[in-house]
Amino acid sequence: MFLLKKIVAPLFFPVPLCLEILLLGLLLLWFTRKQKIGKIIVSLGVILFATLSYNAVSNVLLRPLEYKYDSLINLENVSDIKGVVVLGGGHTYR
Repeated sequence: MFLLKKIVAPLFFPVPLCLEILLLGLLLLWFTRKQKIGKIIVSLGVILFATLSYNAVSNVLLRPLEYKYDSLINLENVSDIKGVVVLGGGHTYR
């Protein structure tokens, strides 16, 4: 199940999802008679890709995640902190 999750999850990230929608639309345009549906799906993929790529939209989507917890600067009693977890700290790509 872990391996399946690692394979399937990246398919639902914004860029791969938009490319999958575009590919589906292109397949409908080229290999079926459903030209109108293919054009709608390709248009939807392009609009979704452009919308998610726009910086203002991505900032609005990320803001609730980034500001869920206070930063260390805004905390009143820093001495109560027992540890700090740095995600991706020390990560090297080989």
